Amino acid sequence: MSSASAPAATPLGTARPAGHAAGRYLYLGVAVILAAVVLLAFTRTFWTPLSAGRLALHPAIMVHAALFFLWMLFFVMQAALPLAGRTALHRDLGLFGLGLAAVMVFSGLLAQVVNLKLALHGPRPDVALTGAVLGFASMLLFTAFVSLGMLSIRTPERHKRFMVLATFSILQAALARAIMLFPAITLPQRVAIGAAVMDVMLLGVVFLDARARGRVHSVYAWGGVAILLAQGLRGVLLRTDGFRAFASWLAGLGG
Repeated sequence: MSSASAPAATPLGTARPAGHAAGRYLYLGVAVILAAVVLLAFTRTFWTPLSAGRLALHPAIMVHAALFFLWMLFFVMQAALPLAGRTALHRDLGLFGLGLAAVMVFSGLLAQVVNLKLALHGPRPDVALTGAVLGFASMLLFTAFVSLGMLSIRTPERHKRFMVLATFSILQAALARAIMLFPAITLPQRVAIGAAVMDVMLLGVVFLDARARGRVHSVYAWGGVAILLAQGLRGVLLRTDGFRAFASWLAGLGG
């Protein structure tokens, strides 16, 4: 995802030796599935009310949603281009991807501040705080994985896996929307289930990737550990007075 020169092998959808057809198309399949999960998960709370003219969201939230949906479409396109023999275009679009990722991070942080301002005044401040800690953790992981991916642009086998991890790191918001279809599930359960589903999906990708190449790639090994640590630490952070004070400050409720 960079305009800099790179080896003929490409970040997403890299062709594998003969006999590894499944491995060759794995990353396009992953991109399509993740994009479908995001689009379908937001059908009830975003797409349906949007099409009916009933969607009333803060402009910052609308921009945030548009940018993240654009990333999913971009992710699919970048996975498909090398398979279509358009490796040069794939590389040239890298600067666009880097700019998009940077704007997404800013938008994601702004969206969390807006949510805190709106929701901490309401009857469920726990929802606002949970959303904030999940959002901040996701943005931190997304930034780290995209940055590592860009630094690995000349090593496509590492680059494409970092981009997969980056996209997984922003998946939980969509999973939470899907779980909300079951009102009996409490907020803590929703967070735990969403994390578990994301972990299982990522584990499936790692398994298929390892099956195709014969071993688990180090990017997935260390990246998986980072995701698990972030999931554990955000739960600890949510229970601290320091984070609550910080969230209140962001919302303009405190000093």
